Amino acid sequence: MKENLEQDFIKLLDEHQNIIHKICRIYTDNLEEHNDLFQEISIQLWQAYKTFKGNSKFSTWAYRVGLNTAISLYRRSSKKVKTTSIDIGNYQFKYTELATFYTGLLWCVYL
Repeated sequence: MKENLEQDFIKLLDEHQNIIHKICRIYTDNLEEHNDLFQEISIQLWQAYKTFKGNSKFSTWAYRVGLNTAISLYRRSSKKVKTTSIDIGNYQFKYTELATFYTGLLWCVYL
């Protein structure tokens, strides 16, 4: 029973992988992120496959699960503070550290 379920899922995923790739292209900038998102969507689809009732086409259901997964990951990643390293001489600042450094420097100038 479980083996048939896995085979059915793999067959459906293979037939409809273009839908998932479309979502990945929209929500990622490079191949590594694309592959990571594709894998995450595939995992979410497999975990939810047991609850798929067949009231809609598999492609419609997979698109919704994929889109929800991509949006969730996008929201999580957009909450992270992004930093950029800047090399000044022998000391390397992260952008957020550099902003703090310059703010402190400006306070010293005004005092």
